[in-house]
Amino acid sequence: MMRNYVLAILLAVLSFIAAALFCGGMLGVYVDLLNVFLIIIFPLAYQWILFGKNFAKTAFWAPFKKEPSLGELTKSQVFFKSYRKVTWITALIVIIIALVAMLHFLEDRSALGPTISLAFLGMLYAGLIDILVIVPYNIFLKKRMILLDEEIQV
Repeated sequence: MMRNYVLAILLAVLSFIAAALFCGGMLGVYVDLLNVFLIIIFPLAYQWILFGKNFAKTAFWAPFKKEPSLGELTKSQVFFKSYRKVTWITALIVIIIALVAMLHFLEDRSALGPTISLAFLGMLYAGLIDILVIVPYNIFLKKRMILLDEEIQV
């Protein structure tokens, strides 16, 4: 099961890199440190503080344990459901801020491109986090919960 999880993530990463290379050729234009902080690091730190260190640690590692309990898997489910929401809400806030900045720079056409790119990169990063981390993790988690439920019923 773990191998499938890693292969799915690898396939998604390679697909996105191929799409970026075929569409523009330069991967560096997809990197913005402010968006990396706001969309990748901030939601994780927020979750870590909100849920607490032990809860977050359990949430991350429970599906990978040899014999996780149903309570640990439920904690993971709650944590990642909230993580998904925080990531997308943060992306929405970044997009709104970038669009407001774009409206401020309407007279200066040279500033429009970089400002619009901030909005698009915010959405891109949130989508990448969702498809590369949260979705595969939730699928892996659901499978573990189903297997555990079948073991309990037997």
